[in-house]
Amino acid sequence: MAKQSRCSNFRRRLAARIMKCGNNRIWFNPESLKKIEKAITRGDVRKLILNRDIKKRPENKKKTPVVKKKQRSGSRKGRKGARQGKKANWFKIVRPQRRLVKQLRAEDKLTPGSYRKLYIMVKSGVFRSKAHMKKYIDENNMMKVQEGN
Repeated sequence: MAKQSRCSNFRRRLAARIMKCGNNRIWFNPESLKKIEKAITRGDVRKLILNRDIKKRPENKKKTPVVKKKQRSGSRKGRKGARQGKKANWFKIVRPQRRLVKQLRAEDKLTPGSYRKLYIMVKSGVFRSKAHMKKYIDENNMMKVQEGN
């Protein structure tokens, strides 16, 4: 029996190449195993395929997956930020800070050289929020002193 399966292994590979499918999809007719064992060349295997002694089994198609229900707020674990991703959180923090720094420069409220310093600090994630950045600006006297008030 072991010899028979070893012999048919070569033919199985040949048939799989001819039929352009995997080895597991090849089916040998149990009644014509002697004919199959005599087949040596590709031509012999082709004839067996034409005679329906060797067939290709149907593909095992996967069944359609069950659609996952949308998770409602009660079944969620963790904070909103935990599900969002680090990059999205980063944008939420950095973009308003950059807008504020640009606005202060446009209104000419920053001392010379402080815009670039603040922008780089925002980029490196020094500030937690806009309020934190405003506090830093006040503590380090980066705002121009307004004249006339």
